[in-house]
Amino acid sequence: MSRHQLERLGVGKAVVSAWARDGYLIPVHGGVYAVGHRPRTIEGRLAAALLYAGEGAMLSHATALWWLGLLAARPATIHVSTPRRRSSLSGVRVYGRRQLE
Repeated sequence: MSRHQLERLGVGKAVVSAWARDGYLIPVHGGVYAVGHRPRTIEGRLAAALLYAGEGAMLSHATALWWLGLLAARPATIHVSTPRRRSSLSGVRVYGRRQLE
C-alpha cells in the first residue's frame, strides 16, 4: 500500500507514521508499505515495485518477459518502466518512459 493511497483514504501522515512505528505498516520502498509483514511472494514484491514507481508504471524488460511466460528464469532484479522520475533501488531497476506505444 502506498502513502498516497492511504492519504486518499483519509489516513493522515501522523497516523501512517504511528502505524509504521508500531509495526502495522512495514516499509518496503520509499512511500510503500506492506500491511503486517514484508512481501512474501514474488507477486507482492512486483506490486511493491509498481507502487513505488507510481501511477502509469508497468513491468518491463526481462521482468515483463518472465511474467508473460516468455522467459524461463525469473530475473534477479525487478524491472519497471514509468512516466515519472524515480530512482532505482536495490533489487528494483526503474526506467523512465514518455508514453506506452
